Amino acid sequence: MAQGKLKFKAQRPGGLEVAIRNKIEQEVTQKASLSLHKPLSIVKGPEGKSNPGAAQPGTSSK
Repeated sequence: MAQGKLKFKAQRPGGLEVAIRNKIEQEVTQKASLSLHKPLSIVKGPEGKSNPGAAQPGTSSK
């Protein structure tokens, strides 16, 4: 028989945390687009179960 406390799955972030992240992303995007000489285009990849810190295929760090 298993002993100890149950391990729970990671919880999804609350609505406030999501709103803060979105606002920060908008501000960073706006500041970046103002400092560039050409228009900034944001490309969002599909959200999957891949590692969010890892580079996605077809993207460049330049």
